Amino acid sequence: MQVDDQVFMEKPVQVRSGKTVKPRKFYGVDALMCLAVPSKIVEIKDSVALVDVDGVTREASILLLDDVQVGDYVIVHAGFAISRIDAETAELTLKEMRQMLSFQDQGAVD
Repeated sequence: MQVDDQVFMEKPVQVRSGKTVKPRKFYGVDALMCLAVPSKIVEIKDSVALVDVDGVTREASILLLDDVQVGDYVIVHAGFAISRIDAETAELTLKEMRQMLSFQDQGAVD
């Protein structure tokens, strides 16, 4: 597999929000990426849901999804809930993400 030099950069780049970010190491490769994290809906007001990931809450628009309810897990991208996922998959994904972060904290992943 060939890596496109324009995708994996060593220098900081400006992203759409106007922030300048540095690529992070991902399995030894510098990379910029979005990471879809399952978020649990804890409150709904009109077309905006308050979602929670490990105690961190954010607002997300639910205009793109039909019939979401408090307690549902959703994937949020750019401030919009873009898909609903079942609780078992969400909890397993969160567990595996926590494990990956613990490996990084232990220095196992650069």
